[in-house]
Amino acid sequence: MSKSKPFDDIVIEQLKKDKDFAADYLSEALADEDPHVFLIALRRVMEARGVNMTDMARKSGLNREHLYRALSRRGNPAIYNVNKILPVLGYHLAIESTGARKRVKSRKGGRTSATH
Repeated sequence: MSKSKPFDDIVIEQLKKDKDFAADYLSEALADEDPHVFLIALRRVMEARGVNMTDMARKSGLNREHLYRALSRRGNPAIYNVNKILPVLGYHLAIESTGARKRVKSRKGGRTSATH
């Protein structure tokens, strides 16, 4: 009988190996009414990618202690800080319309977005 993995471990594995999954994960977290959901998601992506606060501070040019505070459970990072953190992980913030949006598979198997 095989043992099942905890859900959090499965999510971390998926965040580590699938950059598109991580992007969708961050986008969904950002859309949540509670801004702390995004902070948790951001920390999880950092953890999955093996980026600690010291690395993030060095690569983003932000103060390490400030990063700890901004990304803590009670944190409230400024958009400036988020825009410094996301590129280190390979992402950026984007704005899209609130109209209906549907994900479709391209012929090559990758995801593309189509607005209907």
